[in-house]
Amino acid sequence: MEEFDGTPGGAPLADTHSATVHYEEDEYYWLLAPGEDSLDRWFFFPFVLGDGIQGGGNPVDFTLSVPGVEGKGSLKISMCGAYDTDHEVAVSVNGTPVGTYTWSGIAFYQATIDALDLLEGDNTVTIECLSGEDCIILDWFEVEYPRGFSASGNILKFSYETGYRFQISQFTGDDLLAFDITSPGEVRRVVFPNHRHWPLYPKF
Repeated sequence: MEEFDGTPGGAPLADTHSATVHYEEDEYYWLLAPGEDSLDRWFFFPFVLGDGIQGGGNPVDFTLSVPGVEGKGSLKISMCGAYDTDHEVAVSVNGTPVGTYTWSGIAFYQATIDALDLLEGDNTVTIECLSGEDCIILDWFEVEYPRGFSASGNILKFSYETGYRFQISQFTGDDLLAFDITSPGEVRRVVFPNHRHWPLYPKF
């Protein structure tokens, strides 16, 4: 593998980068979900049921792990109404209501919540169906937020514009490897020949 020198220069120190966490679980296969043949038809379970269905009416919690939060973020939720009716869904994040969303038919809907206060680590998204005899099926959640340069599970992956250096933290050891993956077909290893410690390094 090609190597290149990552010894830090005198560029400004970056404080955060834009991170995205995509969360979905393949727990229920819905063969008749609307869409092209290529559609991924695996969804979360349990469903979110309205109070017009026996056993329904209760909000359902979903937990999203968001590491290294350094400011407000945005949340996208992909869900589908399973009944041919008008749907009304209330969303709360960490106990705070953030919006009510409506659409119609057996169809997908994507809710977007901006300027959202997020917690470091686990965040709880609560979905409640307000449309009576109805069933809402959750497809995926996606969080975009400013993240510090701290590792999670001894891994840190990020992209950033050129002309900066980066200080990383939260690794549990000092036997670390860094790679430039800008071109997937030409991955390069970043080396630091003149440094015993390497908390700072330039854009790959």
